[in-house]
Amino acid sequence: MNSSVLIIRHGQVDSPIGPNGPLMYGSEQPLNTQGEKQIKKLGEVLNIHHVTPTVIYTSPFPRAIKSAQLLHDELSNHPEVIVRENLKGGFSPQWEGRSISELENVKEDIFSKNPYQPDVQGETLQEAYTRVTEEYQHILETNPNAAIVTHGEIVGIIKHFEKTGDKNKAGLDQPIGKAEALLIQRNAEGKIIHQQLLSPELQPTHIESKK
Repeated sequence: MNSSVLIIRHGQVDSPIGPNGPLMYGSEQPLNTQGEKQIKKLGEVLNIHHVTPTVIYTSPFPRAIKSAQLLHDELSNHPEVIVRENLKGGFSPQWEGRSISELENVKEDIFSKNPYQPDVQGETLQEAYTRVTEEYQHILETNPNAAIVTHGEIVGIIKHFEKTGDKNKAGLDQPIGKAEALLIQRNAEGKIIHQQLLSPELQPTHIESKK
């Protein structure tokens, strides 16, 4: 029996206003109007391609849950939405609460050493890699036709794992764009037989692509 998994990055977000006014980065960021349009358009694209996952697993972050709910409404078969803690984005105290203008100049990824507070470290890449790959394997074993809605860095981890097949050597590949979906199909032996990137017409700005 063939199987498929659909890896989806949430749509574009707005950042809450910090105490001093600038836009701030944080795990509670919601989708903005553009992000909602992106996800709805992606749902239309998936319907056109007859891609109908039977369940949507999502990160617990609001922007991912909202993306999953919009896909549920848009997809022709209205798949169940299930929140999974291990699909959350990486915890980064060096990014949380920073203004968008500050983050524009950050060259490091979310798991890098904290440039603002060297003694404060969030989740390491290895820690995130372990939780994500274990969760991903569980999903693949549990449901042969699933969708996963998550975040850029988590997509990068999944892509690295798919490329290497190594559960222990952590890596972070280039993520897909906001509201894009990577379709991976396998044959009965588990070999990848098809990969396709599906994208809505509406794409994020340069600044928003960082989050």
